[in-house]
Amino acid sequence: TLQKTITEDIAAKVPEGYVLVPGATFISYEPQPDTAADSGKVNVNQKGTITAVVFPEEALGKAIAYRVVGTYNGQSVTLPDVSGLTLTPAINIAPASGEQTFSFNLNGTVTLVWKIDAQKIAGAVAGKTRDSAQVALSGFPEVNRAVLVLRPFWTSTFPADPEKITIETASDS
Repeated sequence: TLQKTITEDIAAKVPEGYVLVPGATFISYEPQPDTAADSGKVNVNQKGTITAVVFPEEALGKAIAYRVVGTYNGQSVTLPDVSGLTLTPAINIAPASGEQTFSFNLNGTVTLVWKIDAQKIAGAVAGKTRDSAQVALSGFPEVNRAVLVLRPFWTSTFPADPEKITIETASDS
């Protein structure tokens, strides 16, 4: 019960923009004096201390992308769900509280989602024909697929002002 309580508590305290990977929590127990309870029972007490290794989400995403995506060159990525990963200490020793370095292995699968810079994309297609815009978008590895819509239908080029171009993103998942 104590393990579940402190694990849930630490997960709720992970700051915005950081992720807690499964296996990155380490619990130690310290016996406490037993106390008398009702009906002739005894409460066996322990103090639990949890240490967690949390990662900045974008930094972890970039580190993973550099390792597994051959064409990755530093674009912003996010990790929508890290539950498929498992962290294991490299030497089977939990980090000490406040320790600044920690060696570990990270295994499993995770989905990387590229952050799209809509203004950059709008600037790349501004003033171009549909075919030229498609070629320009091929230079954005974070764009898997693009559907280009010109309105009104008789228009042959995108507006020269990027502010007049609307970019909508969708996930393939």
